[in-house]
Amino acid sequence: MRVVRRRLTARARRKQFAPEATATLMDSTLRHLRLDETVKGMRAMRAFDEVAGPRIRARARAERLRGQTLIVRVASSAWSQELHVLSAAILERLRALPGGEGITELRFQVGDVEALPVWQTPPEPEDTMRAGHPSVPPDLRGALAAIVDPDLRERFAALLGRATVPPQKQDRPK
Repeated sequence: MRVVRRRLTARARRKQFAPEATATLMDSTLRHLRLDETVKGMRAMRAFDEVAGPRIRARARAERLRGQTLIVRVASSAWSQELHVLSAAILERLRALPGGEGITELRFQVGDVEALPVWQTPPEPEDTMRAGHPSVPPDLRGALAAIVDPDLRERFAALLGRATVPPQKQDRPK
């Protein structure tokens, strides 16, 4: 039996290979791997960590997301009651952050807070360079500050420093 294949028109080929947004590809990949709920929970826990200040973060950490309820582990029942009173304000701030949009309720459970991981936020890129680098022209400092990777920024700073410093005068034998 012979299979006849139709040739695609140019329009059909363009439609077939149309580029997709990265977010769409990530969402479909996570759904396919059945990790979408896990990632949603991680985003919600990170959003809670950003909303909680250092005082709350020392005594309470988000543990998991169950449906639209974020389960938060607290150090004591007193902290549970205090955070319950503040839950409306916390929810309002959570919903404004990515990852916290779908949270409708906070539930507090007393337990060992230290057993849960602490979310580390990446450090902000430094505007200053290491002291060992020669000065870089001011017009290039803004471009260097825009480089997020600190190692790459330092290497560019060193390169620019070498390129902009005039060579040392060498004593020539006469």
